[in-house]
Amino acid sequence: MVEMLTNPKAIQKQAEGWLQKQDTNNLETHDTQDIQTEIANLDKEQERYSIAYGKGIMPIEIYEARMAEIAEKRKGLEIKRAKTKPQVNLRNILNPAKLAQMAIETIKNFNFSDKKHIIRQVVETIVADKKLVVVGGHIPLTDLGMELCHGDRHCRAPQCRQINFI
Repeated sequence: MVEMLTNPKAIQKQAEGWLQKQDTNNLETHDTQDIQTEIANLDKEQERYSIAYGKGIMPIEIYEARMAEIAEKRKGLEIKRAKTKPQVNLRNILNPAKLAQMAIETIKNFNFSDKKHIIRQVVETIVADKKLVVVGGHIPLTDLGMELCHGDRHCRAPQCRQINFI
């Protein structure tokens, strides 16, 4: 099992895919751009209200209420922008070979309880005879955000077992 989990070619292929996914899913950059766009929209909205108030179309009570709403929205967006961290390009720090080597070293340094936990998560059935051992299992993908519909691996699609008459 350790040999299967520490296969350098397989791990390097997975590392390349993971790094490529990290490059394409640069969510924090998108979040920062979205926040900047929302702040620019608030500026335009504030300008429209100022023009309407200046022309006498909008009473002062409504103008002050709208400006207070915009100020609250802007404050929330500024806090959100301050919390977003600048995105680090992982390709500059890690290459697939280095990432694969780190994963292999980590797997080899697992203690017994770590190895037992992995086996319990992955292996479902073991069928053995005198010449052959067949190990069946699955790799849980729910931690990676890749589950199809639910987290229960033993659950099937629901079926209606009764007929409902109107």
